[in-house]
Amino acid sequence: MVKILYVSGYQKEFPELSSTGKQIDKVQNGMIAISAVQAKPTNAVIIEDSLPLMTPTRLIRELVSIQPNLPIISIVRSEERRREIMDNYNQGIFGWFEPEHNDDSELRDLLDHAINFNQFYQGLKPRNQKDMTPVGYSDIVGISTPMTQIYLLLVQIMNKDVTTLLLGESGTGKNLVARTLHQTGLRRDKPFIHVNCPAIPSELLESELFGHEKGSFTGADERKDGKFLAANSGTIFLDEIGDMSPSLQAKILRVLENGEIERVGGAETLRV
Repeated sequence: MVKILYVSGYQKEFPELSSTGKQIDKVQNGMIAISAVQAKPTNAVIIEDSLPLMTPTRLIRELVSIQPNLPIISIVRSEERRREIMDNYNQGIFGWFEPEHNDDSELRDLLDHAINFNQFYQGLKPRNQKDMTPVGYSDIVGISTPMTQIYLLLVQIMNKDVTTLLLGESGTGKNLVARTLHQTGLRRDKPFIHVNCPAIPSELLESELFGHEKGSFTGADERKDGKFLAANSGTIFLDEIGDMSPSLQAKILRVLENGEIERVGGAETLRV
């Protein structure tokens, strides 16, 4: 059963909350709210603009320490709270609602998102909950159903040693997802190498990736290791690999299949 707690403080009426159609337990102050959350896991907490006994900011800190990833919605009615709200966001609130500027449907949607995301979090295995935040996964922010589907894929991949293909239009966050996979996965303590393939001239890209031997081409004054060796045991992210020439893509395929590379101009096969 969904449990929603409303900490009303000095506020006597909140008609927008009644319009959500949800069963909500009401308490007056932060001390009672803390006891209620300690007694039973809670799906969402709504905190009023002004409270007796402790400030909303202090209550937020206390609740987050008791139940990490608890969705907390702050009600903002005063200019003072408006100035504090971004600091509260950094402390872990899910969102805020301003009765003066927002309508009932926005509170209802915010509460629905909070409950759904909390239920998604509760459904994860404990070992997969550690990288979740109140509003996303690690450094990724998003609480919609499509985003939770992505998070499910990430927690399945993070503990496996596999090659991962990230698909998406430019600007959809592939770089962020790649870094998140590295930072939360088995190779988090190893190098993360990002290669922006279109930014490197095609005639230099093979050398940049695989390295080269001294004298293998004009200007190759010494042996150089490439990005694959730099990322060895870690993660290499080949950004926009589709812009790479077919012949070079074939050589990349060999690395993915066999874990073997050769420096440009060299005969030695190296394992990565």
